[in-house]
Amino acid sequence: MMGAPDIARLPAANKHKVIVPERPAPIDWRGWEGREPPPRDWPIPGWLPPGPTIYAAAGGGAKSTTIQLISTQIALGMDVLGAQVRARSVLIWSCEEPADEIVRRQIAICKYLDVPLSKAAGRLHIVDRCETDNVMMAQRYGELWPAESVCAQLLKDVSDTRAEVVVIDNVAHVYAGVEGDRAGATAFIRMLSTLVGRERSVILLHHVSKAQGSEYSGSTAFENACRMRWLISPTHPDRKADDEAVDSDVRYLSIRKSNYTAKATRQFRWDPDLHLFVDETPQAISGPPGVVDALYRQRAETVTLAGYRRLLEMGKTPTDGRTSGDYLPKLLTEMGLSEGLSRDELKRGMNDLMKAGKLRRQKVGEYGNRSPKFGLVEVDSAQTSAQTSAQTCTNSCAHSLPPPKGGGAVCASVEACAEPCATSPQEMP
Repeated sequence: MMGAPDIARLPAANKHKVIVPERPAPIDWRGWEGREPPPRDWPIPGWLPPGPTIYAAAGGGAKSTTIQLISTQIALGMDVLGAQVRARSVLIWSCEEPADEIVRRQIAICKYLDVPLSKAAGRLHIVDRCETDNVMMAQRYGELWPAESVCAQLLKDVSDTRAEVVVIDNVAHVYAGVEGDRAGATAFIRMLSTLVGRERSVILLHHVSKAQGSEYSGSTAFENACRMRWLISPTHPDRKADDEAVDSDVRYLSIRKSNYTAKATRQFRWDPDLHLFVDETPQAISGPPGVVDALYRQRAETVTLAGYRRLLEMGKTPTDGRTSGDYLPKLLTEMGLSEGLSRDELKRGMNDLMKAGKLRRQKVGEYGNRSPKFGLVEVDSAQTSAQTSAQTCTNSCAHSLPPPKGGGAVCASVEACAEPCATSPQEMP
């Protein structure tokens, strides 16, 4: 049975002042004259800087599964989250998952990465702390106190493993202060960062609150005191998705706050054979939000149109009617033609194709009662171009023409051409 945190032996401390460092001196600008700061050394370029990072999700949201996979990739020096990394020692304090479950998961991870389990030895250090007191800071008589023995255990584990990345799963087990206390949350993050060393990366797994759209629980200080915040959720954080469109086999891992990089998103999908969420994101999908969204839309259009053609070959009649059994996004998902896209993304792909004139809703038959049956029909590319573009002059100037009048179109004046036109304006068929 776990006892109370070991705080009795510590001297009294002023509220929220846990570690008082030596008085720092101002930066000497003269000493930097003609010198460059050392390059940033990130365990995962663009994703994981030195210092504290919050990694949040709802309970059962795949935090523990994905962080063990990511930690293994870092420890083995394998590509992770679309970035090339060098091998680093990783320490995980697992306060919820017992050793048996950790081992089961690690066997699946090594199978997915196609490496022997023994390769993780000496590189990935996971400590089962399910039956151990893990509180590192707690409230006592209205004041925050650090738990000396637990802090000392973490410090020793970091030293013994020479860990450069430290993962705490999760915040609720190590911080027993008032969740909404901003000063308390800031003091805890600072204490933890100072304890393990600011040159190391610390990933704190955290939960979201019950509020709709919440991305983390507790004080805003948990975000503000950290350099980076990750979120993993069943829906893309920058898109609106209705309940019908959520794919329970998909998770989106996103950077939601960063002091040094742009936001980015990776897509993970559940592998039923391995019982893991694995990264299935194309390399080009990470980047600034506008670029990422454009890439998602382009891919959704390609997948939707290719799937539509396959459905026609199967004798299906896809439609844009959401209540129909032949609803295109629904059929693509059921027939295994979604290529990892959620139903919401397929719906956007279908809508974009219709807006572009590549798919059109029209009558495709009749029901038994002779009422018309409507479905989606692919519009020939040449026909689409003729409908959406103005006629073009056949002369060398090739400038656009005004709308046809009386069955023909008149070439614009020579002066309107951006390039020299060799012929006079003429009636065009």
